[in-house]
Amino acid sequence: MQSKATIYTIKQALYNAVEIFTGRGIQHWSIECFCKGNCLAKDHLLLFVEAGQLDIQFGHTLYHVEKQQLVFVRKDTCFQYESCATPLSMIVFELKYDIIVGFVAMLNLRTRGEGTCLPLLTGDTSELLREYMSSLQLYFNQYPSLSASLTRMKLVELLICLSANDRSFFEQLLFVKESIRPDITRLVEENLTNAISLNQLARLAGRSVSSLRRDFISIYNMPPSRWIRQKKLERAKELLVNTDMTVTSICYTLGFESVAHFSRAFKSYFRYSPSGLREGASVATT
Repeated sequence: MQSKATIYTIKQALYNAVEIFTGRGIQHWSIECFCKGNCLAKDHLLLFVEAGQLDIQFGHTLYHVEKQQLVFVRKDTCFQYESCATPLSMIVFELKYDIIVGFVAMLNLRTRGEGTCLPLLTGDTSELLREYMSSLQLYFNQYPSLSASLTRMKLVELLICLSANDRSFFEQLLFVKESIRPDITRLVEENLTNAISLNQLARLAGRSVSSLRRDFISIYNMPPSRWIRQKKLERAKELLVNTDMTVTSICYTLGFESVAHFSRAFKSYFRYSPSGLREGASVATT
């Protein structure tokens, strides 16, 4: 079985909607231009920055990641990412349940189902871990993809390095529990242009309103009403810049109750009004 490790070289700017990250074990990213997007981790992720710098935002918390630093992202966590120095090169590891459980069984450790698993953790790396990262370059340079068996072996080696010298990251990986049903993201994206209430959204997601709020805070680090409002405002900005739709049409298409309410919310979030943005974009293109 092949294509478990993939090399990506990205030369054009990326502006992505919320995407669900279903990685391939080990991925090598080489990004030559500005890159920005939103991502939902399906499993625990580790991101190692080889070159460049990366900003990651979880709710209202911003993490700045430098060269040779590591990022842990908890499963079922939605985050924003943005390259802030190019070129950006990083290695992305997706650690599935069976890999972690198999490793802790081999060392006679215990996984953790309860307790506090941090949504994100950043920090410096040990010399042992940096040497491990350097050793992967041989495979990236020689093979377009790695076999499933080799990928699994290198992931186990990664866990050995973490358990020996990078305990803060390793401790977080021991938290393995059932998924927080990340279909919330899909439901919200599908209903972003609908005037859907929180009660209706909870019913569609098969949750109570209180359960929906808890899951939202766990995944996005903010309550659902605020997250949905921000997504609608960001969509409104895209429509203002890229379409000829009127401010009124955009307002009601995205489910705002009135143009006045939409304009106030837009200005509060972006620091300029919808008409001001459109006038500025018009001047820039003339």
